[in-house]
Amino acid sequence: MAIKKILCACGTGIATSTVVANKVRQLCKENGIDASVDTCKVTEAAQRAINMKADLIVGSTQVPGDTQGIPIIIGMAFLSGMKLPETKAKILEVLKK
Repeated sequence: MAIKKILCACGTGIATSTVVANKVRQLCKENGIDASVDTCKVTEAAQRAINMKADLIVGSTQVPGDTQGIPIIIGMAFLSGMKLPETKAKILEVLKK
């Protein structure tokens, strides 16, 4: 299976996206998914995801712009703990396609 490219985005591209990225990396590792996880500002996410040919965007908030079909999952559950199993399941569903 090819390496999955995941982009985690938050308002500043520093704090929240880093926390989410670390948890997404762990999720991938636990499920045997080879992944490259990067972070950025949410305002840069759509264009950056297109440029890197990302398989998934995980945003801590809504991601503006046209992602040209790249799936977006809101990853607030990694911060709040609410609906975390559902969020993890959605991420795994996208990555296992």
